[in-house]
This record gives sequence, structure tokens and C-alpha cells, in this order.
Amino acid sequence: HQLSTQLVAISVPAPAQIQLQLVKGRTIVWGDDSDSDAKSQVATTLLGRPEKTIDVSAPRVVTLR
Repeated sequence: HQLSTQLVAISVPAPAQIQLQLVKGRTIVWGDDSDSDAKSQVATTLLGRPEKTIDVSAPRVVTLR
């Protein structure tokens, strides 16, 4: 699984604020634990993009920064 091979750390400052820290200073904003399958698919698909932050907390409305 491409996402897990890039995972460095997971931070959970609050239940709805899960963040995955990846290699090369990248971050995936996961949000809460709902829709994890959809979030995983979207995040994995977007790993090829150059942006440092991929927000999949609403997997149907993704934000890249």
C-alpha cells in the first residue's frame, strides 16, 4: 500500500483532527475516522501531486495546498 510506505507519524490533537505525516514533509489531513476507505483511495491517488498538504477530511471535496 503506497500510503503506508510513506507514513512517518500520526498525530491526533483531537478526535476529528487526525493527521498523517509523510516523508518529504508532506501531510495528509484525515479529519475524523469516518469514510476511511474513501479517504485512503483519494489520498493514495493524489500522492503523485506536488502539493505538500492533501486534505481528505471530506473525501468528495479534496483540498490541496
